[in-house]
Amino acid sequence: MVKQTFYNLSEENRTELIKIAKKEFATRPIHEATVANIVQQYGIARSSFYNYFDNIEDLFYYILQEFKDKMKNKINESMDKNKGDIFKTFIDTFEYIIDSDNNEIDRGIMRNLFLNSNSNAQNFVMPKPDKNEIEQGIKLIGEKLDRSNLKINSDMELMLLIEMLTDNLFQNVVHFFMMDIPKKIIIEKFKKKIDIIKYGVCKEEK
Repeated sequence: MVKQTFYNLSEENRTELIKIAKKEFATRPIHEATVANIVQQYGIARSSFYNYFDNIEDLFYYILQEFKDKMKNKINESMDKNKGDIFKTFIDTFEYIIDSDNNEIDRGIMRNLFLNSNSNAQNFVMPKPDKNEIEQGIKLIGEKLDRSNLKINSDMELMLLIEMLTDNLFQNVVHFFMMDIPKKIIIEKFKKKIDIIKYGVCKEEK
């Protein structure tokens, strides 16, 4: 649990602590990361750490939640930029997640997350689509979605579309970090899958 004393810190001190923790989690997986390394760089006693967090896992999940919030903001921004085009939005979001130029520390955390962390942590960041997650997706995207070119007649059909797109996103993110696929190739693969979802695979009957 994140304790209130953490939020009582000045913004500068909170930012510095999170910056140090991110470097630790980017360098080594969660099961090898230590409170000792973090507090030594931050300049506090080990016991003081537990005034802010119950354990190192809680700090890790706090950082993962920050990443999830960034992804939600990215989706919102992309929906505005692409005028409600859900397919371009998912492509933008995928490229944002895997972009090594975006933030090498964040990318290191993601790499360790998918290579070395347990499935609970992975599902926390990139949950496999379930009814609750899809409903949240509809709420996040629905108001800005351009439905004019979509053959969608109900929220159920929109839910199925978001489920397919989210599943595609999740699979390709995992493949990128676990299989070390070059960024250019994984983006091309992702876009082809998006096109299949968007246009289908059957020719129109004459």
